Amino acid sequence: MSRFIARSVFALAACAACATVPIPNDKLAATEASHRGAQEAGADAVPRAKLHLKFAEEGIAQARKLIAERRNDEAAQLLDRAKADAELAVGLSRESQAEREAQQAAEQIKALRANL
Repeated sequence: MSRFIARSVFALAACAACATVPIPNDKLAATEASHRGAQEAGADAVPRAKLHLKFAEEGIAQARKLIAERRNDEAAQLLDRAKADAELAVGLSRESQAEREAQQAAEQIKALRANL
């Protein structure tokens, strides 16, 4: 009976080792696209956005290493976080641009009122 249990445990462990998570190619591509989008949105010019852009870059690099080590589940989780960082960088960049435009509009209104 103990041999049967031992064999069953061994077989179960062997099956679990075979059931690997596929390489998260789609997540990697989506994360890299979000990263490029953040760069195009001007995240490098906004300090808070630049920080999250850096986090995204580091996450992508770490995920690539995990994929090379066949730790795909961990890589997928890291890519999710890196994508969120890249998207946050985009949002912060857009917020900064909107604030600059609002400030310019307020200055134009002030100048127009002064001319009246």
